[in-house]
Amino acid sequence: MCRLDKLRHQVAAEKWQATATSPLASPVLETKSNEININNNGFIIVDWLSMILPPYNKQNPLIGLIVMYFLVPTNCYIDRGFTQWFMIVSILYFLTRWNFLIKFQVLLGCSICAGWYSTLLYEYFKYGRFMDILYKNMPALMTDAMVVLKEQDDGSDGNVAWYASLNNNDGRYSIIQNAPLDYTSTKSLLIMIVSHVLDLLIHPYQTYLFWILFQSKRQKRKNKEKTDNDDDDDDDRILTWPVILSTYIFSRIWSAFHTMRYFGRPSWFYVGHNIYVCNELDAWYPAYIAESFVFVSIVIYKVVFSCNSNR
Repeated sequence: MCRLDKLRHQVAAEKWQATATSPLASPVLETKSNEININNNGFIIVDWLSMILPPYNKQNPLIGLIVMYFLVPTNCYIDRGFTQWFMIVSILYFLTRWNFLIKFQVLLGCSICAGWYSTLLYEYFKYGRFMDILYKNMPALMTDAMVVLKEQDDGSDGNVAWYASLNNNDGRYSIIQNAPLDYTSTKSLLIMIVSHVLDLLIHPYQTYLFWILFQSKRQKRKNKEKTDNDDDDDDDRILTWPVILSTYIFSRIWSAFHTMRYFGRPSWFYVGHNIYVCNELDAWYPAYIAESFVFVSIVIYKVVFSCNSNR
């Protein structure tokens, strides 16, 4: 038996070495404590949550929503940007381990990135404001360090920045909205760098994280021996109708909720000064145009692909 075990280990090691040296390889190592997935680019995902969380029960995905309802305060999703909702769904995935949310987050993240960076480009080319919306929508302490704020009009030594941080109201909005950015202070420049790092982590890298998770799970399914092969398995595709429709509806729910809250009636697209600090309301249009372009392109692709496959 010892010789047989050594032979098995030797064969397994040779297979692993051959797979690891292949440029197209995407090996998966499984252990009892965690799961390490290595994708084509060499990124490593360590699924430590499998050590502390119970396996996801596909029959009851509402458990995660109930937990989120009691754990997440209302000020984390009311009067907050759509990116905040994007992050909440990420937390929901790690609580429920629902594989559908991986594909949901990939498509949602792509649409968010398209809208967000289209707005930044629009602001720069039309008004000459470089990353103005990014810097002024950071947390209050960071924003106050990046803008030039004058002293209060009453002649006291108090700083408007401190006053604005303590009073998140219309007064703060107008102060931050009209304040110029400080490109001379070392502290301000460092905070701007941090803002760009957070922007990359929250928008494209968070999207890419779920893309890696999707690729890892798909490769794991391919490596696993299956008794029956189903060519129509939607687990290996992101652009399915449930994912497309639910992602777009989720975006519209955010708009309808906040338009109902501030304007008394639900609307397909929210446009206002209540959520984001922005100088011009037309900055919303590039975001919605880019988002709509993404979904319209996907729908056209799906319809054309379905027609061609049925011939």
